[in-house]
Amino acid sequence: MTSKLTIDQPATKLASCLPVVYQKVTATSPITLLLGIKAQEPYYAVVPVSPEYNWIIAQRKALLGWTGNLSVAPYSRFKLWGNVEVSGNQGQVALAGEGGIFQVEVQKDQTFMVNPANVIAYTRLPDDSSRAFVRLPHTNLSIDIPWLKKYTSQIQLPEWAKRTATLLQSWATKLLWRDDIAFKVSGPRTLLIQTKATNLQNVLDKNELNDILKGQ
Repeated sequence: MTSKLTIDQPATKLASCLPVVYQKVTATSPITLLLGIKAQEPYYAVVPVSPEYNWIIAQRKALLGWTGNLSVAPYSRFKLWGNVEVSGNQGQVALAGEGGIFQVEVQKDQTFMVNPANVIAYTRLPDDSSRAFVRLPHTNLSIDIPWLKKYTSQIQLPEWAKRTATLLQSWATKLLWRDDIAFKVSGPRTLLIQTKATNLQNVLDKNELNDILKGQ
């Protein structure tokens, strides 16, 4: 048996995206490996990979390992969310999540919306692009800033200052109230969803969240 640390990504692309670093194990006879993650309630799933579709791993920490003739490479413009694609002719991928793991089958002409923090992985057809982040219709809830209201009501401010104060309160609402972000996909597609959501800030950084909130 041999084992070595491997990076398949070309050195020229290391600066533009996070590489996939893994331990490659080869053996001439059957062996057994024990894998695990740092989680209070870990659940595991093994999914097949075929030429008909690829798997997009939504959260890097969910990817434990894989076997077979597979390619695992960076994907997507996001740094942490949905940026690993697994493709190949035949093989299996071991995934892990927190809480229970459920498989959702989205049929053709159906649309499914889910919290991105609950998504572990989903399938992608080679010519597929029917997926996007969307904002749900916003509720009337907003972040109240008492000192800002008191200041603007007692002092006569120019219009530009009032607009700035309003934008500041709106920005605080968007920054702190992020449960209206959803991941929208169309079928046919398979999704793996964990019941315990990951902190959204651990899978999408500040700039990515701002882009989503602005509808970009």
